[in-house]
Amino acid sequence: MAKKLLSPEEIAILQNNPFVASASAKAVTFTPEFKRMAYGRLTSSVSTEEIVKWLFPLGWTYPGFYSADYFPLFPWFFVFLVGSWAGYYVAEKKLPERFYELKGVPFFSWLGRRSLFIYVIHQPILYGLVMLILLISGK
Repeated sequence: MAKKLLSPEEIAILQNNPFVASASAKAVTFTPEFKRMAYGRLTSSVSTEEIVKWLFPLGWTYPGFYSADYFPLFPWFFVFLVGSWAGYYVAEKKLPERFYELKGVPFFSWLGRRSLFIYVIHQPILYGLVMLILLISGK
């Protein structure tokens, strides 16, 4: 049975989809043939790890890479896109009425309105407390 080929419209949709492009790029770059081609003769003086270190913002990590707060663009860019998509429906009030009638806890509403201030001010306060504790303990 012959394989069905993609139409030009389907190919254009796939080429313009960042998720498909990222997934296919990752799949291709992990094949041995691609590594031999990309990291072979042309880059013999540069190690694979040195090349991959420049790609860590996109999600490629190298052996020995460690970070406590590293979030690559992919797949987390998807969360941003979903929020942007959902925000349209929330702003246009296209969700069911009961969604807009929900009453929150007043304390959390107060925190939400002041979240930037809380975020900015909590670091100096925490650093000050740690410095005070270290000063008192003599370390």
